[in-house]
Amino acid sequence: MADTRTITTLLAAGGRRLLVGWSDGIEHDLDLSGRAEAPPDDSAFAQAEAGPDGVRWPAGGLLTAAELWDLGLAQAADRLVGWRSGHHLTQTQACAILGITDRMLRNYEKRAYPIPRSILLALDGYDARLGLPVRPAPERSGTPARS
Repeated sequence: MADTRTITTLLAAGGRRLLVGWSDGIEHDLDLSGRAEAPPDDSAFAQAEAGPDGVRWPAGGLLTAAELWDLGLAQAADRLVGWRSGHHLTQTQACAILGITDRMLRNYEKRAYPIPRSILLALDGYDARLGLPVRPAPERSGTPARS
């Protein structure tokens, strides 16, 4: 992770999700349901605070900015690969649907670059067009966490 990338916005959402905005404009919708660092109690989870070292919870627990960035890349890539394989699409077919090059798709899938929000929304749009259920938007519980 670049030393200059910092967390600019943070929102604890329902379903043990954090919406993290980065100084370079990238946003990650992170599922932390399986992370030991995040408090198990929903009210404690909602008290997440962003700082220069990452995200802390007053009740204890820290996820560093580097860990959050890597988790964001991994979860987005897993979502893209799962979408593509779930529709039995080749990389070339997925590229044609998403309007991106083969090279960019490979880079996204191997976590070399963050996946833009427009691509992630296109996954939902494709599913909606086929009449399939789409990934629910996070429930925005409480107020945005401090950054």
